[in-house]
Amino acid sequence: MSLLETAKRHQLNSEKYLSYLLECLPNEETLVNKEVLDAYLPWTKVVQEKCKQEISRLGTIREFSSLEIFQ
Repeated sequence: MSLLETAKRHQLNSEKYLSYLLECLPNEETLVNKEVLDAYLPWTKVVQEKCKQEISRLGTIREFSSLEIFQ
């Protein structure tokens, strides 16, 4: 699975995530250290806070279809 597919599965905004990576990674001293790279993976707390997909006020279609009035 690609990094972007993983990001999408973690409900990240792909554009925000790529921008975040391109903004932050060049500022790292080294990219050889596994711990440095691990900090930028889609499931980390910082990445989740910075790049989370915005949820519309109206919710998703799945949420609407589960409402009592549609059953």
